[in-house]
Formats: sequence, C-alpha cells, structure tokens
Amino acid sequence: MPEALRTTGATASDADLLARTVIAVREAASALRERFGDVVPYRTREELMSALADNDDTALGTLRPALTRLRPDAGRVEDELDGGALPPGEWGVVDPAEGNVNHLHALPEWAVTATLVRENRPVLTAVHVPLTGETYTALAGGGATSTAARCASPRPRTSASASWPPARPGRTRTRRSCGASAPRSPRCSSTPSSSAPPSPRPCTC
Repeated sequence: MPEALRTTGATASDADLLARTVIAVREAASALRERFGDVVPYRTREELMSALADNDDTALGTLRPALTRLRPDAGRVEDELDGGALPPGEWGVVDPAEGNVNHLHALPEWAVTATLVRENRPVLTAVHVPLTGETYTALAGGGATSTAARCASPRPRTSASASWPPARPGRTRTRRSCGASAPRSPRCSSTPSSSAPPSPRPCTC
C-alpha cells in the first residue's frame, strides 16, 4: 500500500482514497470527452459494440493505472449483467463510460464511475459527469456530496459493474460475474451549471 494511504483511522484512509479516486475519475472523463462530438455512425451490432469498446478503452487507459496505484491488490469485476455476491476482500468496480450509447449519440448524459467494495460492502464511490462538471461522491459512514445540488443518498448496494485495474502478473483473482450495477449515484435535484462548479455540499438524508 502506498505510504500516503497508511493513516491511523479507517475513515481517514478511505476519505483520502476517495479524494484520489475523484481525481482519477475526472482525468478519465476528460480523456473520454475528447472523443465526444458528432454522432458516431454504426450500421451493425458489431460496429456498435466496437464503438462502445473504443470508448471503454479510452477511459480505462487513464483510469486503470491510477486505480492500480491506489489499490494494487484489489480484485476486479468485468461483467455487469450477472448477479451474485463478491468473494472476500477488496474489489474495484468501475464503469468507464456510464451511458456509453448516449456518448455515441452526442447526448450529454454520460459519466465515469468508480466504486470500491470491501467484504461485499460498498466503501466509496465517485461519479463525474464531464459535460456539466458535476461530481457525486459517497463514503461509508461519511455521507454523500455533490458539486451541483442537494441530494438524498439511496440505500447502498453491495455489488457493481465493469472493470477495475488488472490483477498483478500471476494473479488469478478476476471475477467476471458480479452484481447488477454500481451503487446508484445520489438522487439530486437539477440546478443550472455555472462556468465554475460550486464547492461540494453535503447531502441531506
């Protein structure tokens, strides 16, 4: 574990980890935003899947290395469709392009998300919506925050979807079947975005 993460209290350590995860998610979203613009044409299912994979790979190219540095021993999940509890330990779950089809259709409703699950319980999550500049975060025992609105935290889920940093060479701790989807981002009332995103505000639950 990196020296900077060795704090005396679990809450302090996880809060620091969340702050670093937010940075990683925003950087990945910035990379994906560079691909955003015109509608991406496709005529077949194969072309659609290829375009979706290109977006995933673009975000993961930034997200994977950053999250690997934060939690090199975390397992990973790769299939968002299957259900089931995760094995013991820490598992990273990301969606590198939440709303991927919207991105292809030049619609603004897409995001990059990352969640850490520990002993089958979500510990922290970060969601960044690059076209509005909104970032949503939640920390077990620490509540939820948003840079754009007051929100009410939904009941947390225990499993989530997508891909986390690859396991170290020789490791086989990869699970392709995990839970339904990442814990839902806080439900928030929409507010107009300004040129500079406002400071994070605690959610009222």
